[in-house]
Amino acid sequence: LKFPTRGDKVAISRSSFADACILGVLQAGERAFPHLANSLSIVASGGYGRGRLAPHSDIDLLVLTKKATLRNEKPLLDFLLYALWDSGLTIAQSIRSPSEAIKFAKTDIHGQTAFLDARFLCGNHSLFEDFTEKYEKFRSKTSISFVADKLAERDARHENIQTSRYVLEPDIKEGKGGLRDLDTLHWLDSYVFGHASIEDRVKEGFLTPEDAKTYKRIVRFLWSVRVHIHDLRGRADDRLSFDLQPEIAKRLKYKARGETLAAERLMKHYFLHAKEIGQLTGVMLASLEARGIKKTNISSPARIAIPPDEISNLANVTINKGRLDFKDHAEALKNTIDIFRLFRAFGQLPDIYLHPDAKRTIIRHAGHLQKEVRLDPAISELFVGILTKSTEAELVLREMADLGILGQYLLSFGRIIAQSKYGLFRQYTVDEHVLKSLSVMDDLRDKTQTDKHPRAQAVISNTDNLLPYYLAVLVHETKMGMRRKKPEDVHARVKLAIRRFLTHKEDAEMIGYVIAHKDLMAKTASNRNVLDPKVIAKFAKKIKSQNYLDMLLVVTVCHLREAGLNSWDDWVRHEVGNLYDATSVWLQGGQQGLTTFIEETTAQRKAQAAQKTKIKNSPAVHRLPSSFWIDSEVETAVQLIDLIDALEKSPAPGSAKIRLLENGLVEIVSYSRDRAGLFSDIAGMIAQLGGSVRAASAYPVQGVGGGSDMACNVFVFQPTQGGNLMSTQSNGDAIHRLEQQFTDAVIGRATIEPNLNLRLGDKRKGFTVKSRIRIDLDASHDCTIIEAEGRDRPGLLYQLTKALSEIGVSINRASIATYGERAIDTFYLQDLPAHKITNPRRLEGIENKLLSVLQRR
Repeated sequence: LKFPTRGDKVAISRSSFADACILGVLQAGERAFPHLANSLSIVASGGYGRGRLAPHSDIDLLVLTKKATLRNEKPLLDFLLYALWDSGLTIAQSIRSPSEAIKFAKTDIHGQTAFLDARFLCGNHSLFEDFTEKYEKFRSKTSISFVADKLAERDARHENIQTSRYVLEPDIKEGKGGLRDLDTLHWLDSYVFGHASIEDRVKEGFLTPEDAKTYKRIVRFLWSVRVHIHDLRGRADDRLSFDLQPEIAKRLKYKARGETLAAERLMKHYFLHAKEIGQLTGVMLASLEARGIKKTNISSPARIAIPPDEISNLANVTINKGRLDFKDHAEALKNTIDIFRLFRAFGQLPDIYLHPDAKRTIIRHAGHLQKEVRLDPAISELFVGILTKSTEAELVLREMADLGILGQYLLSFGRIIAQSKYGLFRQYTVDEHVLKSLSVMDDLRDKTQTDKHPRAQAVISNTDNLLPYYLAVLVHETKMGMRRKKPEDVHARVKLAIRRFLTHKEDAEMIGYVIAHKDLMAKTASNRNVLDPKVIAKFAKKIKSQNYLDMLLVVTVCHLREAGLNSWDDWVRHEVGNLYDATSVWLQGGQQGLTTFIEETTAQRKAQAAQKTKIKNSPAVHRLPSSFWIDSEVETAVQLIDLIDALEKSPAPGSAKIRLLENGLVEIVSYSRDRAGLFSDIAGMIAQLGGSVRAASAYPVQGVGGGSDMACNVFVFQPTQGGNLMSTQSNGDAIHRLEQQFTDAVIGRATIEPNLNLRLGDKRKGFTVKSRIRIDLDASHDCTIIEAEGRDRPGLLYQLTKALSEIGVSINRASIATYGERAIDTFYLQDLPAHKITNPRRLEGIENKLLSVLQRR
């Protein structure tokens, strides 16, 4: 690679080049206007003032003049600026007298900050000295207000971009844990204490030599990444997006190792550096609080008592100036139990944060945990207390993780720290995802999730032992840190990690098994008819017992709630809930229990729908198949029955109705004469409107008087990315027009021409997904199940269903699961008239037809 690997050196070189350009142009201008020589002082400010310049960043200049007016200096100033602009440099200039500059700084936090890094370039040095003297007087009087303003600015920036520093496409400049956070540390230290360099900070004892090395290493890494982003984009852009990650990894000479891609190794280093920035920031802010420069919200800290924990001996923990600290740091370094007692106290007093000295001690100790510490029963007891008795377990464990202690104590967690999965499904690094999943567990424990997760909430409310559930969520991503990922290997690793915390080995066995099969519930719910007896029998056999099922439900909820942008919505909740309910009754009463459950559920839903339809006790209630009643909610049934009743009084061949669901989802219910291509035409209309199908089913409906069968289709889809039809709920005309479009599609009158191209900026086009077809002849009595897996794209379901209709295959049901860039569409298929497909040659033809669609580009 010709482009230099060291981006920090590139940034320094570009800054030096800009210095030379500005000096040369000013000297030329002074020769052209000798009477104006020495009338201007050219000062670098902001990031340029610190001597680094990214390829497409602005060059921030402060031009100092003797007076506020530019009547005399204007010819020289125009000569300078026009020459720099014409050369292609992007100049952002501020033109002021020294007094004006200070006046501006008093009213503008950005100017106040930029002037902190002012660096003389050329021109009248006495003007610069005058400015510096005035600025230093102003700085010495405004430290407290500056700190408050910069921290408020930082918090607002984090909120606008993303609160987590572990998002998988980070903004390396403005994001949490990025260059701007490093800049904030520099600004606070320089403004408050006047430390101009890292060496000054070490000399004054503000940073340790180890902190200084860490700081320099982070600066070097982030600047290297930033410079390469600018070069690849050809513009000022600081988002490390998926499409850039492989190329930047290549430029920085990362290599793949085993199953870990080079891009994943690059991102792991990025997140490790972001974590270290968080540690440095925490120490800095706590130090400012301790010195009274940053205000604290703690009132009367001397009156706060540290609650007792599980260990009876006197604790080496105290409250020091409103912060949890060690009484004796040397003792804490020798006795690891003191560190865990500190975190145990933090769990009971979450508003009393850790003292910076305590944080330094913990960081120093984190890398030296011995095996005997991990096996110490007293420490295990404290850790159990942290998990199950903290006000917010996630908050304490996050602090333990950030300070390096959690990964050293629980090695299964240590193996996933800063690990990322290159793809669009996950939002965060694996360890961050685990911590966020623990926050969902906290909510279930505190009974704040009853409406969203009634079944999981009931499981947690009815247990008298929360420990197995917390442990299961804490280790549920263990597989991601393993080379050998077979279920039996995961099972063994999990049991090894958690056995020391549990009284009963049966709990360790259960947790190990559930985590080894943690995706089973989500995949079954997404890809199978969850009320088919054969599906439930197979699933229940793997689940073993109600206790195992309860734990798998809780782990599934905690995992999916935080995994991806669309990993959890009302449709997923509906399917997972149906699977849980059906399996519960199967475990209690077998197939007969499930049959009774289906019959009772069907009867109950029929009775409820019959009372809600426009025509009370409509005969149409009894013409719908039992499969419809099990799959559908009562509101969907009411929609369909009203549609049937209306159409039977009309000569129209079919119609469609819309129902707006929560989370922006839209349900389409249609009723019409059956015909070839009906299913694919509805899917095509959704694609034409820019929507994405979440689920779809087809049901035969007996005609009036035993006439020819009619067809009912139910589709649930997400409107155009970023769209939400809930905003049109009050606009009846808009919904009516949409219903008319789907009615035209249902009766075959619409022209289906969806745009099947990926839109500009669609991230899916940067990924490759291997196309696969899987055939299941055993999971259904009357249908052949085929899974089509490939890269997701607009209209994929339409193309697949159209291909199936072209070869005369009937679609009974479709389940659509999307994992970022990867789509798995599952079809329940029959050959006409309603025969299960088992002929090998016929199956081979279907497989080849679907593969040809998946492999299109």
